[in-house]
Amino acid sequence: MIIIKRNRAFFAVLIVTMGLNLISCQTNENKIEPEIELNSSYDSLTNMSMTFLGEDKVREDDSKTEISTENVYDNELENWRAIYEDYRYVINEISPSLDSQSAESIVLDIDKKVITAIDMFNFPLLDEYIHPTKGVRVSCFNEASTTDVVLYKGNFTKDSVYTWGYEWGSGNVIEMSVAEIFEKEIYAREYIKHQPIYNPYKLKAYIDGNEYVFYDKCISVLYLFEGDQSIGAVDWSGVKLIYQEHIDGNWYLSGIIHCERIM
Repeated sequence: MIIIKRNRAFFAVLIVTMGLNLISCQTNENKIEPEIELNSSYDSLTNMSMTFLGEDKVREDDSKTEISTENVYDNELENWRAIYEDYRYVINEISPSLDSQSAESIVLDIDKKVITAIDMFNFPLLDEYIHPTKGVRVSCFNEASTTDVVLYKGNFTKDSVYTWGYEWGSGNVIEMSVAEIFEKEIYAREYIKHQPIYNPYKLKAYIDGNEYVFYDKCISVLYLFEGDQSIGAVDWSGVKLIYQEHIDGNWYLSGIIHCERIM
């Protein structure tokens, strides 16, 4: 009888153990690795939340008092930057700080001068409109990056040679002079012939960039060649000119972003 009782106890423990292992296996099979899902609504700047799959983490503004739209914009921008150190793969999930009409009224004059200087490849003239402290960041691949070349006011020539990045696919180094990169990449088409679009946002999925995340309270002006429609517009390209305000109250060129289809 003692042996039988022990056996029964043994089988009882065995069954319970197997059940726990089975539950553990099922839990592991269904486990979702922590993956960031950028899930935010920007119809209202006061609705600020982020959801992390696999974790119940929600970050919200701690302040229960009413805050200005400008402060909400700053807080939201900080949240996005906290996730991505380089910002290269962050599309414009936050809207620009100014509407299109307001942006146009501010930078219309300087933008005409800048696009004309670029169209003429007149770099001494372009130098006059570069941001005094930030310089102008030249981005060759649709989005701005911390690794992009920055040309500082009065400190470069058309013959200055830089490493601008690496070719998609081949990985070959892109090493050119300032004149070459503008002629072959940045301004390969006469974008001045196209109507400027001030602070484009959710304009077309393929043209979305990251300038409103990368550049604080910037104004973006897009010159877009929409491509040959007979071939599905796969040859579309454009250039974005990014402006930021200086402490002197004037707006200057602080970024140039070349946009095109990446195969």
